[in-house]
Amino acid sequence: MVTVISGGTVLLGNGQKMESAHIIIENGKIKAVATELPNISVDQMNIIDASGKFITPGLIDVHTHLGIHEEGIGKEGQDYNETSSPVTPHVRAIDGINPREKGFEDARKAGVTTVQVMPGSANVIGGEMAVIKTAGQTIDEMIIKQPSGMKAAFGENPKRIHGDQGKLPITRMGIASLFREQFIQAQTYLQKIEKGAFLLEVFSGT
Repeated sequence: MVTVISGGTVLLGNGQKMESAHIIIENGKIKAVATELPNISVDQMNIIDASGKFITPGLIDVHTHLGIHEEGIGKEGQDYNETSSPVTPHVRAIDGINPREKGFEDARKAGVTTVQVMPGSANVIGGEMAVIKTAGQTIDEMIIKQPSGMKAAFGENPKRIHGDQGKLPITRMGIASLFREQFIQAQTYLQKIEKGAFLLEVFSGT
């Protein structure tokens, strides 16, 4: 069955628009945007009347905490900062996302169909980001790309969260030193793998 969103004004996203256009969707994918209906039987089409309405491409929010900083819940829904350490590259946003968080519904109503969810900026390295759809019942069906990047913060937040407790980083120098240290460790780890030393350590139990 082909779905056709018919009769609306389509904003193409490049400044142009099509009046009384038809969006042709097949197997969940947009196949065409046309001024005429596809050349198939009406019985084979599920036609959605969009007359008088505007249709736009889905919006993408590249920096959000949707699902891990939940609306209207309070402390229990604030899972976007793992403040136990200023460096947490091993944590993943997808492990804390609640797909039923109200913010996803608000996002969809505003036309946001895709988001990049990331840990907060309390840590120098906050963890893995993920690109997901705003629709879905489980995180597995929402994921587009995981991981999509690593969250890092060089501003005042790491100093405020950790430095105010007398812990590193207290200064921008401390932030840079932690970031540099993690990259050196990662570089050393990769070099060990390339040389096969990592496997030797695993099998020797060291």
